[in-house]
Amino acid sequence: MRLAFYCNQLSLQGTEVAVFEYAHFSEALLGYPKPLVLYPAGRPHTSPEVVRRFTNRFGPSGVVVLANGWADVDPVLEREVSPPTPPTPSPPAEKQRRSEADK
Repeated sequence: MRLAFYCNQLSLQGTEVAVFEYAHFSEALLGYPKPLVLYPAGRPHTSPEVVRRFTNRFGPSGVVVLANGWADVDPVLEREVSPPTPPTPSPPAEKQRRSEADK
């Protein structure tokens, strides 16, 4: 399972400090894989310095800018957080050989 955190902006103070720590320690202490940090594009208080700090810590794939804000959250979560569908198991080789012989 991968955790996702949503911020209304990435600024120098406020909740973003807590979100950074939550995301960091979810991985460092709790062992969750790389967290995902989501924030909307075009917010006036978003700081390039803070975006850089998040990106340096969580990687470019761990910090996602949402062009349409909250409307983009579900597709990103489906792509990034949802577990992949397990592959359909193939029949054992013995059964395959028997079914080919029956043809």
